[in-house]
Amino acid sequence: MQEIISNMDNPKPRPPEGTWDTLFLEDTCYLKELPKLVGIISKTWHEPDDEWDDEPDFIPGSIATENDMISLLGTGQPPRHFAVFEPLTPFHRSRLVHESEVKVVDRALAFGDVVKRNLKSPMSGTVISVSSQVSVQHSFQIASDPTVIITGIPGVELRLAHEWNDGDLVVYKGCWVGIVEEVVDEVVIRLENGSVVVPQDSTELEIPILNREEEAAIRSISSPDSADVTDPSGERPPSGFSQRAGTIPAPALLSPGFAVTTSKANIRRGKWLYGAYDPNVPPTGVIVAVKTTKLGVRWLRQNSMVTGRFIPVERPSTWLELGEGLPELKRFCRSTGGFASLDGTPYAASSGATDGGVHQVGDRVRFKDLPRAVIKYPGVKNISRSEAMGFDINTFGIVSTLTRVRVLWQDMTETVHNARDLVPYLGVDEQEVWPGEIVVLKLDSGDSPRYSDSSTPGIVSPSADAQKKDKVGVVQSVNSQKRVANVKWFGNPVEFNGGSVTPGFKTGELGGETEDVSVYEVMGLEALSVRRGDFVSISPDNNSSSNSGIGAAPAGGGAADRNAHGQIHPLRLGDTDRTRLEGADTLNSDIPINALDNNLLMNLSAALGASSDPQLQEFGRQLNQIPFNSPAQYPQRSPVPQHSSRPRTPCEEAYLTQPIDWLGEVVDIGVDGLVTVRLGALEVPRNIRVSVDRLFIVFNDDMDFDDISEEETDDPDDDRSSEEGSDSSSDSSAIASSRSPFGVSPRTPIAESICYEGGERLGNREEEDWPMGDGMEVNGGSSVVEMDTSADDGVRAATMEHGMEADRIEAGKGIEAAKDVATQTSPQHASFLPNNTLALEALSMLETSEQPPRFAILDTPAPSDHTFVDKCCATLLEPAFLRRLHKEHQILSTSLPPGIMVRGWESRLDLLRVLIIGPTNTPYELAPFFFDFYFPDTFPQSPPIAHFHSWTGGIGKINPNLYEDGKVCLSLLGTWHAEQKNEAWSAGGSTVLQVLVSLMGLVLVREPYYNEAGFGVLAGADEVSLASALYSEKAYILSRGFVKHVLETPMPGFEDEIKWLYLPHQKGGLNLLEMVISFAKEVIKCSESEEPSARGEAGEVTAGERVGVTAGALIPLKRNLHALERILERVSRCL
Repeated sequence: MQEIISNMDNPKPRPPEGTWDTLFLEDTCYLKELPKLVGIISKTWHEPDDEWDDEPDFIPGSIATENDMISLLGTGQPPRHFAVFEPLTPFHRSRLVHESEVKVVDRALAFGDVVKRNLKSPMSGTVISVSSQVSVQHSFQIASDPTVIITGIPGVELRLAHEWNDGDLVVYKGCWVGIVEEVVDEVVIRLENGSVVVPQDSTELEIPILNREEEAAIRSISSPDSADVTDPSGERPPSGFSQRAGTIPAPALLSPGFAVTTSKANIRRGKWLYGAYDPNVPPTGVIVAVKTTKLGVRWLRQNSMVTGRFIPVERPSTWLELGEGLPELKRFCRSTGGFASLDGTPYAASSGATDGGVHQVGDRVRFKDLPRAVIKYPGVKNISRSEAMGFDINTFGIVSTLTRVRVLWQDMTETVHNARDLVPYLGVDEQEVWPGEIVVLKLDSGDSPRYSDSSTPGIVSPSADAQKKDKVGVVQSVNSQKRVANVKWFGNPVEFNGGSVTPGFKTGELGGETEDVSVYEVMGLEALSVRRGDFVSISPDNNSSSNSGIGAAPAGGGAADRNAHGQIHPLRLGDTDRTRLEGADTLNSDIPINALDNNLLMNLSAALGASSDPQLQEFGRQLNQIPFNSPAQYPQRSPVPQHSSRPRTPCEEAYLTQPIDWLGEVVDIGVDGLVTVRLGALEVPRNIRVSVDRLFIVFNDDMDFDDISEEETDDPDDDRSSEEGSDSSSDSSAIASSRSPFGVSPRTPIAESICYEGGERLGNREEEDWPMGDGMEVNGGSSVVEMDTSADDGVRAATMEHGMEADRIEAGKGIEAAKDVATQTSPQHASFLPNNTLALEALSMLETSEQPPRFAILDTPAPSDHTFVDKCCATLLEPAFLRRLHKEHQILSTSLPPGIMVRGWESRLDLLRVLIIGPTNTPYELAPFFFDFYFPDTFPQSPPIAHFHSWTGGIGKINPNLYEDGKVCLSLLGTWHAEQKNEAWSAGGSTVLQVLVSLMGLVLVREPYYNEAGFGVLAGADEVSLASALYSEKAYILSRGFVKHVLETPMPGFEDEIKWLYLPHQKGGLNLLEMVISFAKEVIKCSESEEPSARGEAGEVTAGERVGVTAGALIPLKRNLHALERILERVSRCL
C-alpha cells in the first residue's frame, strides 16, 4: 500500500460538479470508465464497519488522492463520498472510488427493510415483496462450447449452491430453536492434471488472482467425445500458476465452481480420490464438490409454548456432526420473497414466498429444476456426472441481478420500484411509526412525579394517580411530513406496574374511531411489537377468554390433532374453569395454582423476551424453561402415571413426531391488530393470523451475539451487547435568539478548555503532595470535612477541543481568568431552526449578591431521592480520598462556568448533585438538566459514577449520550470507549469540572443527532440534514417538558435555585420561565405561518429569528406551553 501511495504523483481530477448517487453496502455497480467491470460496494463513508484488514489489498480510483488513501488506512473508513469497490473477478483489485465514478445497477434490499425514495424525503416505507431476475453463467465450461450468459431467470427458480448457510434457522428434535453461525465443509478440488483431492484443512484455501485465460482454462472440462476428464485432451491450462499475482481470502462458504489455491502441504496430506500427489503440479484447482460435515449452532431456546406437560430436553451441542444426515434437524423455510407478489396478490404459503432478496453478483446457485431449465432457457447445460467424474458440477455463477420491490408507505399507499431507485433508511428515528404498529399514548411525557406538601411557594404539585393507565392502539397511517399518526385504539388501556406492562395484559376489542396524535406522544410497546421478518414462537390460543376481543386462527390443531400424550394442543381458558370445578389446588378459592403459573409466567416471559434489552431477553428465555403445566391435565402437578397403558416416549424424542406449528415468521402486520405468521417449519408451510399478544420474539436480525467457538459448550445464549454511546464530532443548529433577554447579561460562549492557575496541570503533582490547605479540617473520627470554599486555587479558564472523545486538558501559563472562549460550530442547520444562529452559549448571569452560589456544601441531610444515597459511605474516609475531594471542591468553588450549579452535603461528601441549564442556541436552551454523582472508594483511580435524571416518560432519549435509564455516555466517565489515551479518565489529570464542562459543551450541543455512535462522520452532510433537524425538534419539545417537570416537582437541594432561576418576582432572579414561554410562542407563531421562510422551508433566516416545527411537534409544545402559562399565572397570583 505504501508503494501505491508513493507512486500517486500524477494530478488527480476532482469530483465533478453536481450530484451523484449515495452508495450503500452491497450495492452492485460498474465502473463508468470500465463498464464491463462489475463489483460490489464493500465499505462506505457513512456506514461504520468494525471489520478492517490492517493491510488491505486495494488501489486508488481515478479521483482518490494520496490523502484519501492515507485517511482510509488510518481510520478504516473511506473519506466522505468515497467507497471501496470490490470487483467480481479477483484478477481486478479492489479500489477506493468516488461515488461519481460508479453506476449502481442493483441494490440489495430484503423483505422487511425500511426504505425511502431519497434521503431527504420525510416518508419511509416497508418492503413487503421482493422479486429478482438474474443472469447466470455455468461455473464449468466444456472446452468445445462457447461461453453463454443466460438472462431473465426468476430468482424463485434458483437456490444457493451451498446446502447450509449462515443465518439458517433450525429446529432440533422438534423443540430446540437455533441459528446456524458456522458451517464446516469438506471440499473436493480438481487440480490442473485432472487429479482430485480433499485437502487436509479447507480453511486454508484462498482464491487465486488469475487472468481471463487462466480462469477459463481451470474451469474447462473435456467434451463428451474426448477422453476422460481425469486426462482432458482439450485446451491445456497455461503453466506457471505459481507466478500468479497473488491471492485473496476465500469466502466463508465455498461451492462447486470456485477456483482455489492452497499450500502444497495441505494438498499432500489430503485425501486423494483420483490420482496421487505430484509435487510438480501447482496446488491450484477448481472445487467440484462440497459436503457440509459440521454445523455451529447458537441455540436460542427450547419451545415451552406447549399445553400438555412441559418436558425439558437437554440443550443440543453447539457443534452438530452431520455425518450421513441428521433427521432430528429441521430447517425453517424463510420468506425471502415477502408476503405478496409484486402485483399485491398474497402468496400461497407453499410457493412464491422464497423469491428474491438472497442472490447477489458472484453467488453460486443451482436450478431447483435443472431438466426443466434446460428446456426453458437456451444455453443452460446439464453436465452429467459421467462427464464430471461422478460429481454434480451444475452450479452457475450470478453475473447480474435486477431486484424489484413492493413498498408499503407510511400513508398506506403501495408502489413497485426497482431496488436501485430506493435508499435504505439507516439510523431510523426513534419517533418513526408505521401502519400496523402497536403504540401507547403518553399524554404526560414525564416520570411519575414525586408529590410534595406544597410547602414551597410557586411550585405546583399535580394530583396523584395510584395506577397509571394509557391508551394502546394500532397505527392506521402516518403523515410523515406533519409527524402525525392516525391511530385506532383498543378497548383496554395498558396497565403499567413499576414501568413494565402488567403480566397477562390483553388488548381487547379494537375500536371503530380513529384519532390523529403526534408521533412525539406515542411510543412503541416492546412487549407487543414485532416486525416483518421476525421469528416468533406462538403461545396457545386463549380464545375462550372474554378479554380477547380479536378472533384468531389457532397456531396448532384442535383436540383431534393431539397425539397420544396430549402434548401439543391449544390451551383454552375454559380448561382452567373446569379445573376449578374439579377442585384443583388453589391459592384461594378463585385462583388455581397452575393457571397462575401458565398465564402469568408465560406472559411475563413473552414480554421480557420481546424487550430490546439483552439481559431482559435472557431472563425471558430462562423463564421459558419453567414447566408450564396444563391445569386441565395436571391439576396436582403430578407426573405422567407410571402404570399408564399409553405407549411411553423417551424424553429426548418427546416432540419429534409433533408438527412444528409453534414457530413462525412474521410476514404481515395488519391495521386490524392481527399479525400474519408463516409456519415455515411445517412440511407444507401455511399462514395463520394471530393477535400480537400471543407472539414471543425468538430471533431477528437486530440481535447481536458473540461469535461461537469450538470451546463454547455451556451458554449458547450469551448475547451480550454493550450499550453504545456517542461519537460526537459536530454540534448542531438550534432554537435560539441572538438578543440578550431581560435580566440576563450579554451571552457568553461556552468555555471549552481547561487551564489551571499558574499553568500547572493537576497531574504535575502526586496525590500525596497535594496540601490540605488551611481552609480544610478533617475530623479523624468523622466523615465530615470542613472547608473554606473561598480558596482561590483552581481552574481559571476552560476551553475544550470540540469532539466527544477529545476531553483534553490544556495547560496555560500566566493566563488571567478567561472562561469565555468561543467554540467552532458546524454550518449545517436543522430545517426548523435559524440557518445562521450564533455559537452555542452558556447561560450568563450578572454577579449579584442575590445570586445563589454556583457551588455549595449543604448542612442538610442528603436527599432521599439521590440516585446513590443508598451507596455505602465509609464512616472514616481515607486522608488521600479527602485530599482529592477537597481539591475537586476548590476547583468547583472558583471555576464553574455560568449555567452550572453544584451541591454537596457535609454528611455525604461522596455525593454531588449538579444542575446544568441548557445552553442557548441549542434545542436544550434554558431547560434544567440534573445529574447525580457518586465518588466510589476507588476514586480518583476510577472516575465518579453519574446518573442523569430523564423525564421523557418513555418517548425516547433527549440526547444520544443521555439515556432514559440514567446512563451518561461519556469517555471521561468510562461509559464510552476512548480512542486516545488522553480522552479517558486519568487519576492525576482529570477533574469533575472537566466532566461537567464536557456535558455542557460536548453533549448539550446544537445538533445532537451527530452525537450518535458513528454519526460524527455525517456532520454537515446534506443527506442527513432532515434527520438531524427532526432529532433537534424532538430534543426541543422534550426539554420544554423538563422545565414543566422541575416547576411541578421540586428537586431536593435546588428548591431555592429553581425559584430564583425560573420564577418571577425573585430578588435578582432571572425569570427564565417567561423567556421559555416567550420563545415557545415565537416558535408556534412561525410554525403556523404560511410564509415558507417562517416555517424554515426556504430562504434566509435572520440571526435570532425563530422558525417553526412540524404539526406533530406543535401538539406537545402547545400542551407544555399551556401548562407553563398556568404555572406562571398561579405563581404570579401567589406572589
